[in-house]
Amino acid sequence: MVYKAAIIGCHGVGKTTLAKRLENKGFKVFNEAVINKFTGKNFFLNEVQMINDNILINEAIGREESVSISDRFAFLDILIYVEGFYELGWITAEQRRILYFLVNHAGHDWIFPEKLLCMNDDKQLIIDNIRRRGRKGLKESDE
Repeated sequence: MVYKAAIIGCHGVGKTTLAKRLENKGFKVFNEAVINKFTGKNFFLNEVQMINDNILINEAIGREESVSISDRFAFLDILIYVEGFYELGWITAEQRRILYFLVNHAGHDWIFPEKLLCMNDDKQLIIDNIRRRGRKGLKESDE
């Protein structure tokens, strides 16, 4: 297993776009698009499901023999999203505490990439990207 890099960053910054371009260039990319499964406004349950899905993806990366790149990085992106959702008022302080507990006590030995490629951009550009993609959850008060 050669886990070269994980692409991380906030919601709407272009992680999946970069991952798709790398995949088109022939890289083995593990797409953690489960993070994009927003169903209604229940972000807490989505986060719990993401923890489970990311454990499975991380285990698959550990079995891979070719050079691998992942679109997002398991628990780190989950924690980035938890903080963002909390700051936006989409989850409560208690839900935030529970999610941190679940990540820290998942009983999984996380496999780490050699590099983290951190993407970020202007807040307005990110909001525009989220809107253009039709993602649920964005409110006018988030601007």
